[in-house]
Amino acid sequence: MLTVACYSYKGGAGRSTSAANLAVELARNGNKVAIIDADLTAPGLHYIFNAEEMTKVDSYKGTHHLATGWLRAKDFFTEGDFFIDVSKLEGNLEWGLPEGAVVSFLASSPGQHPNVKNDAEKPTGIIDNFESIKEELSNRGYNYLIIDSASGITPISVTCFHCCDLLLVFFRWTLQHVRGTIECVKTLKTVNNKFKLEYTIQTVATSVPSDEELLDQAEEIRRKLSNDRAKSRQALLDINAIPVVEIGEHLPFKWNESITNDRELFIPLAKYVNSLSRNKRGA
Repeated sequence: MLTVACYSYKGGAGRSTSAANLAVELARNGNKVAIIDADLTAPGLHYIFNAEEMTKVDSYKGTHHLATGWLRAKDFFTEGDFFIDVSKLEGNLEWGLPEGAVVSFLASSPGQHPNVKNDAEKPTGIIDNFESIKEELSNRGYNYLIIDSASGITPISVTCFHCCDLLLVFFRWTLQHVRGTIECVKTLKTVNNKFKLEYTIQTVATSVPSDEELLDQAEEIRRKLSNDRAKSRQALLDINAIPVVEIGEHLPFKWNESITNDRELFIPLAKYVNSLSRNKRGA
């Protein structure tokens, strides 16, 4: 099983929307995919998956049980199924998943107990807890685990770094996002070398205007967007950049926080993730 952590230096980079779409695209290829909302402060995947009305989302059954160690990994499946197969929910049937494919979602409940965040932010045992759920999911035949991490550097995000095979770092073509992402990636590489962590870091640019879209903008906006994109690319190249995957046609005012029907946007990212999975199996 390949574990992919989706992360961003700042919020608003389309991380959660992209994580959800990546999970669905991988499932459309016949895979069993689990996705965990690890953003305990501002969870949002339940909205994207049309799961906000599900009892499991607002009944304290969620990621906090995993982060705090309140339940053992196997208890997530024997003490009531905490994972929601969101592909079966009304409004999601149009995803057209093949037989045997699932998208199992563990929510970060917006109705969680007030002490949950404080408990979960204590670093002791969090990594072990996440590793145990990884093992349980792998034993149950899952092909992929997607973890939607919170922004910033917290015990939860550090846990995601430690537990993943691939870290997707999402950013927008803006000065704050790019500069912050560059410094963040530098730090992550240093930590990787120090602790001999073996995950791959891949940057993913969102809100990338196409050339056609730029032509539709006023001259001042077009010049600013063009300059930001060019400067951002060069800044990433200056640090001997990891390749940048671009998700186009996601200008801020066009952003739709849902599962898109335009599969072309996420097929390249899914293919990249799938290639790493094949390499891992062949290793």
